[in-house]
Amino acid sequence: MTKALSKLEIIVLEWVSADYETLSSIEESATRSLGREVPGDEIREVLVQLQQRGLVESYSYDRSTGRYLEKPVDPNGPAESYCWLATQAGQRLVGMEPDGP
Repeated sequence: MTKALSKLEIIVLEWVSADYETLSSIEESATRSLGREVPGDEIREVLVQLQQRGLVESYSYDRSTGRYLEKPVDPNGPAESYCWLATQAGQRLVGMEPDGP
């Protein structure tokens, strides 16, 4: 049985469904949507949980190529160094169908 998503998880997943997003932009969106301050550590925890469920992926931006590359999360690394994007499964879960076939 699949665990239901919390309101914060849904907000985060919706925010990363359209484009690559940084922790700070997700934090701002969640704070606006929930009407309370949502600290970066809480957002990072949600992102890692969503990633473990196959709903988001973490990326780094390679300035030399101008591309996003999948980057596994380092539990001890700075959360600010990642960009996040929903997987197709994550997009479908929040009703944001992926572009293309």
